[in-house]
Amino acid sequence: MRRVNLFVAVGLAAALLAPAGAAQETSGAGSVKSRFQPMACPTDVFPEGSTVDCGFVTVPENRAHPNGRMIRVAAAVMHASAPHPAADPIVFLAGGPSFGAISAFAVYAYFGGASYARDHDVVLVDSRGTGLSEPRLGCPEFDAASVAAFYSKPFINSRALAIYGSAIPDCRDRLAMSGVDLAAYSSAESAADLEALRTALGYRTWNLVAFSADGVLGLTYMRLFPGGIRSAIIDSGQSAQHLPGLDYARGLREELEAIFAGCAANTTCSASYPHMREVFYDLVDRLQAHPVTISFPDFLPDPLAIRLDGAGFYLDAVNEIFPGNEFAPDSIRALLSEIWRSAHGELAAVYRERFGTGPVVNDHVDDFLAQGKTMSYVCHDLVGFITLADLRQAARDVPALAPIFLGPNYDLANGDTNVTSPAGCRLWDVGVAASVQHQPVASAIPTLVLTGEYDTGVPPFIVRQIPPTLPNSFSYEFPAGAHGQLASYNNDSECARSIAGQFLRDPRERPNASCIASLPPFDFAP
Repeated sequence: MRRVNLFVAVGLAAALLAPAGAAQETSGAGSVKSRFQPMACPTDVFPEGSTVDCGFVTVPENRAHPNGRMIRVAAAVMHASAPHPAADPIVFLAGGPSFGAISAFAVYAYFGGASYARDHDVVLVDSRGTGLSEPRLGCPEFDAASVAAFYSKPFINSRALAIYGSAIPDCRDRLAMSGVDLAAYSSAESAADLEALRTALGYRTWNLVAFSADGVLGLTYMRLFPGGIRSAIIDSGQSAQHLPGLDYARGLREELEAIFAGCAANTTCSASYPHMREVFYDLVDRLQAHPVTISFPDFLPDPLAIRLDGAGFYLDAVNEIFPGNEFAPDSIRALLSEIWRSAHGELAAVYRERFGTGPVVNDHVDDFLAQGKTMSYVCHDLVGFITLADLRQAARDVPALAPIFLGPNYDLANGDTNVTSPAGCRLWDVGVAASVQHQPVASAIPTLVLTGEYDTGVPPFIVRQIPPTLPNSFSYEFPAGAHGQLASYNNDSECARSIAGQFLRDPRERPNASCIASLPPFDFAP
């Protein structure tokens, strides 16, 4: 179904034209010597009996103006429980985008039960603008806009452009009027914050673990401050040079093609859904030529309808790709069934099942994802580098989405609206980073790069952009893997954690990754 909440994790985004003026990069850690000042730890995050020190460093908001406004960057040091812990801690960046690392997710799902978390201190960092850091760049306006756009008339999201066109400047103006320098919440500034924190905590070096969207920040930190990093793990991470939206579309198309090929190679699946690829793209083409209206007469509080074209149907399909984990079954086999049914007279029934009867409510995503921070760094560091030529190439690479890529208001006027898009970033207006920010990061730091075969949070297509310029890197793709190979709930986490533990003990020695061969491939049998 069309996603009601479209700001979780990473969504489709892109840019029309790179702004004319590029910002000068700030790479220094600042002239002010930061110290780690204690603060109370949140009471609902850490297990009873654990030893944790929480605090913050005070840093310039904009290091080009070191005597200007100061901000706080929060961190929590979870001390190792081993009697003789390693001297080099782990520093964790939680992705999101703009999700604070001082969280139950980090403590229980990501590091809980991992041997390296017992052997190393783990430093959880709420990067500037997120979590417990001050100021926090939230945009609750976006949550309200999501619900309002969904309930548009005459069709779901038909007024998305106008609604988000107001919500984005409303949040921007509110934050700017409070004194926030929105252009200062960039990856380069956040990297300098990490270096200030490392120095304040007295660590000579530490091991970087960057997850998901914070691959960009982690790689930026590796580029600007390599001396303080013993090793790096990029788990399901975005590359610094990826093209938001466009590379996601390429990656999701790659996964969809793998699903069609996997079904064709499986006797039971191919018998149930013969020529599935052709069936799917034929329906996409028919819907693009002749869009349909699907009504939801029982939706609450009022009946609704959608206008569905081929691009919309394609997006809804790729958004359903999920290989399953310990808490949720896969959606891939259901997706194959839904495509087949949709192509054989049950399109309206499939969509009514997906949408249910509502109601859609404000789920307050901004409470845990600082959407203003996301706007600032994604627009400044990523979206601004995409050109019209890039969009045209993406339209050729993923023809089903050409009407969206080449549309005049990409991507505020679609069912998969994403504010970190050309139209959204023009309204946020934070300029563009120095060109080096969007180049592949070259570094000699030993690096472990992990990705999952069916990860739609950050597709392998994007993760594979990272290792070629890292000569001391080891890269592994996990069959049937989802997002976050080191998270305990993923089916491949035991193997991934074994590899990560070996790497942390000796980052220059290739780890034994033979466990990957024992992981089962995805089973396409219906």
